[in-house]
Amino acid sequence: MVGIASEMSSVSSPKAKRSLENGNCEEKASKEDQVDKEHQGSKAKRTKLTCKSGLHLHGQRLQWKLWVVKNYIFSERSLVPVAEVLEHAEKETQRLGIGSCLNSHGLTIIVNDLWDKKVKRVKRGSRGSRKAFLLNVARKQIQVRTSDNLKLEFEDMAKDNSLMLPNRWFKIVDNENKISLVHPESWEFENQRIYTEISIELNGEKQLVCFIKSHGSQVNLGDLKFQKLLEDLPLEIQVETLLEFVERSTLCLGCSFPGDSGILCLPLLPHKVGMLKSLNDPEISQQNQAFSSACEVIALSSNQCPICQSLKKSYARRKERKEKRTSINKYCNKRYLTKEEIHLQLQEEKKMRQKQLQEQKKSHDAESTDDDDEDDEGESLDDDDDDEEEEEEEEDDDDEESLDDDEEKGDKEEEEDNSGGVEWRIRNDSKGLTLYRV
Repeated sequence: MVGIASEMSSVSSPKAKRSLENGNCEEKASKEDQVDKEHQGSKAKRTKLTCKSGLHLHGQRLQWKLWVVKNYIFSERSLVPVAEVLEHAEKETQRLGIGSCLNSHGLTIIVNDLWDKKVKRVKRGSRGSRKAFLLNVARKQIQVRTSDNLKLEFEDMAKDNSLMLPNRWFKIVDNENKISLVHPESWEFENQRIYTEISIELNGEKQLVCFIKSHGSQVNLGDLKFQKLLEDLPLEIQVETLLEFVERSTLCLGCSFPGDSGILCLPLLPHKVGMLKSLNDPEISQQNQAFSSACEVIALSSNQCPICQSLKKSYARRKERKEKRTSINKYCNKRYLTKEEIHLQLQEEKKMRQKQLQEQKKSHDAESTDDDDEDDEGESLDDDDDDEEEEEEEEDDDDEESLDDDEEKGDKEEEEDNSGGVEWRIRNDSKGLTLYRV
């Protein structure tokens, strides 16, 4: 009890409270930093996965659009409850292997894309129990497939003309295992008319392989899982469903680029550029259009597929960066630049080299002048040292002369003292040198 009381008192003290609060703040700050780092990493991942997620959603909507074409038909004054359509789609989701279930918003987009304003979403019922309905839509009576001989059905469809083709569609039998359904579009790209083609081929494993082709691009309908969607229908009904699906879809017309500017797109998005011309409306001027090499051919609720949209966005981003920049970075890869930009970059690199040479020359001249000054200072110091030494030597000589004079004076004085004031002289005669006193 005493220990618990002491612990409670220590915690209840203001210092202990402040320390605990500081510790909690530090923990929170560290957690926030960790969350920020994770957020930055996830943000970078999300930017990389944006295009993929958009394509995935586009593919799922095309699958559900084909499912709606298979199961529902336009019928005036007919009503279908929205809840019934969604419940029907939920039951089919697992069997078809589609990633996500059809929701109300997706159903509205698909219905508007198929029948435009002919089909409306309305509400019916009493005030307390009103429900949403699709007006002018009815559910189809599906004909179940009875024959298992796909090759025989394919040969019969190639020989007979019983296939119900929409207006301006033509059937071309290339060989006994390939049929092409062709539709001329009202557009011309690079002086060639655009055709939409549905290619149906029976491979060696006796399975159908279908492609949708247009303006040099193609899409494998196997990616839309059309075999699971249409496998319970007779072959002729399958082809008619595909025809209705393509006929009621919007063809991707690429994205427009200014004709006077360079096409600056990322290397991950290869494309082809040309002039697009309308054949029905001569008032529409020619446009410089670009199609991605991986174009999806079919668009939803617009004139562009997701890949061509991403091509347009990448061009817009690069154009914006190009307009905002003041100079080309010296590390910029030259293969992403135009001829004029490469010339400009080379000129800037030349200026930078000249500037560096001038700076090196200036620094070299400054170092040489510093060395000369140091030499002059050294010489002046040496001269000063020599002068000081000469002065010291002269002073020493003067001191020695003064000492010699003092010594001579002392000797004379001593001689005078020793001589006692007598003067002596030397005489040179025949007898030799003689000393005599004066």
